[in-house]
Amino acid sequence: MQKKKKKTILLIVSGIIGIVGLVIVVFLIKNYSSQTNNKDKQNNRTPPIPTPHQEKHDDCPYNEKSLTTFSKHNYERASEEELAQWRKIPHDYIVKLWKKGYHWYDIIQLWGWQIPEVEIPDLTAQKRIGVINGLLYMPNPQIYDDNITTEEKLKITETDHSVGRVQDLIVIVRRTTSNGKINIHKRFGMGIEDERGDRGQVRKIVNFALQQENINPQQCEVSILWTIGAQRFGNEWDVNIGNSRGGSGGSAIYLALLSTLHQKPISNKVAATGVLIMSEQKGIVNGQKIVLAPGTNSPITGLKEKTTACVEKGINHLVLSKYQTSPNLLIKKDECNPSINLTFEDYQTVIPPEIKEKMTTYWTENAKELRELLFEGKLS
Repeated sequence: MQKKKKKTILLIVSGIIGIVGLVIVVFLIKNYSSQTNNKDKQNNRTPPIPTPHQEKHDDCPYNEKSLTTFSKHNYERASEEELAQWRKIPHDYIVKLWKKGYHWYDIIQLWGWQIPEVEIPDLTAQKRIGVINGLLYMPNPQIYDDNITTEEKLKITETDHSVGRVQDLIVIVRRTTSNGKINIHKRFGMGIEDERGDRGQVRKIVNFALQQENINPQQCEVSILWTIGAQRFGNEWDVNIGNSRGGSGGSAIYLALLSTLHQKPISNKVAATGVLIMSEQKGIVNGQKIVLAPGTNSPITGLKEKTTACVEKGINHLVLSKYQTSPNLLIKKDECNPSINLTFEDYQTVIPPEIKEKMTTYWTENAKELRELLFEGKLS
């Protein structure tokens, strides 16, 4: 009887142990299954989609901090107004234009004109539509350098007080149904809107070119920007931080405008400089009086410095006025003071032979000859 009782107890204990073991096994299986399912769910989860303001592996140096702290001179820093505009620009727009070679200031201008990134030319390309190398004649930036002595600055003002600089000029044309418009970046011509001033002359050149091409100016929005360029980030004073004036960019504007109107490429090895006359003037060539009709490409100042700047930048094709070389050297009255005769530098005498041999020079008399150069493919 006692043996039977022990046997029953053993069976009960064994049963209990078996049930507990089974429960443990079931628990472990379920737990393992749950973990596996969770891992599968995590592995199958769709990765987060970057927001429009993010770009993977973005190393663009432009940001609010760098716009206000990077510069050597306070002149180069972004103003509060510019920062306010900057904050409105999508980050991927900034990155794409930086990769195309634009400075943050250029980007603010282009965004303000509401020009889509896809319509903005690539400055880094070898052949560019609507882009040409323009030339500046400006005070030597070294005189603003705090790292050199006053004596050195005085020597610079006595010898190399002015220098030439190469600056990309872009012209973008967008078709519109009415109310044509011409956008000129605010630092050109010191921002002064005057019919006889630099900005007024640019507007005349644009309207003249459109009329020559039989295009209604009221059906075009034309945007013109002398870019600072991404390569000058942190060294903006090299091109006077975008401030520029004078009429010597007339021929460059004309060529860039025709380039974008007709999708004719211009090589990044080409530069142009010349004052396009927009009203009839008189001059003297070889002692003979001549009439300079509207559209005449006339000489510029700073010829030697500008040509030297071209060679330093690897530019080997230069478009100039035919009136800037003997035997066609022009003398004309100063528009602001007719009692003064303006005599321009002669390419043949002021440009050293070692620079001439590196440069192919195109001598043009007027807008018609500028157009022929472009359409014959000589500038591409």
